[in-house]
Amino acid sequence: MHARTARLGLLRSAATFREGGTWKWLYVALTYLDVVLTVIGTSLGVTELNPFMAGMLEQPGQLVLVRGALPVLVAWLTPAVLLIPAAGALAAISVWNCVVLASFLAG
Repeated sequence: MHARTARLGLLRSAATFREGGTWKWLYVALTYLDVVLTVIGTSLGVTELNPFMAGMLEQPGQLVLVRGALPVLVAWLTPAVLLIPAAGALAAISVWNCVVLASFLAG
């Protein structure tokens, strides 16, 4: 019975932004920040190393769909506790993007 209760507690934040909304919106915001920093960097001449993202940069419609709408859907469907590691990874990626941009601009 305890395992079932734990599963129900985990799933309580799935398919809603009411439970765990802070983590869910943080995940979405960090995803958007990653996209913005990537677009700025590539427009300045920095090479995108992720081939998946590089391909999407050439197709704005696909970029909006995959990196714009999909994170909201993922955040809505996923239990908030499972988004915490993803938000941490996205924060680290955003810091890395800032470092790359700063070093690129410094020459």
